[in-house]
Amino acid sequence: MTDCSNIDIREVLPEFLHGTLEHVTRERVQAHLDTCPECSDELRVLRAIRMAAMSPWVDSARIAAAIPPYRRQGRVFASAMQPLRLAAAFLIAAVGISAVAVTHYRGAEQAAVSGSPTAAVSPGIAIVGVSELSDDHLEQLISEMDQIEAAPPTNPEPVVPADVEGGA
Repeated sequence: MTDCSNIDIREVLPEFLHGTLEHVTRERVQAHLDTCPECSDELRVLRAIRMAAMSPWVDSARIAAAIPPYRRQGRVFASAMQPLRLAAAFLIAAVGISAVAVTHYRGAEQAAVSGSPTAAVSPGIAIVGVSELSDDHLEQLISEMDQIEAAPPTNPEPVVPADVEGGA
């Protein structure tokens, strides 16, 4: 394959291919292509490269039309999964509450068996009713509650850096 000596035409072949040439220049290039097999071959190569590099055409309007629109009910969006999510949340909450209740109930049973109400004392929730305790146990519980310091002391303890304590 030999190259055409008309460099001006060869340089504008990509613009001719893309259709960006002015009308007069386009007619001049077309007239040259009708008579020059080298430039016509080069234009065929450019078209083949362009076709190989092009991505397929996608009809985005058809795809968008196929997607169902969101339905709105008041301020809440309708969702098929919403009832399932609510049911799962309630189930998880019920299992968690049951686990806490069973744990504390077993702790209270062990305390009743051992005869000591303090055996079931834990930082969690107490499920045992106060009416099940004897008077002696209630007095012991009240005295223990009186000893609990609910508020921090008014004069905080001084903060000493770690390196001072080590004598460094």
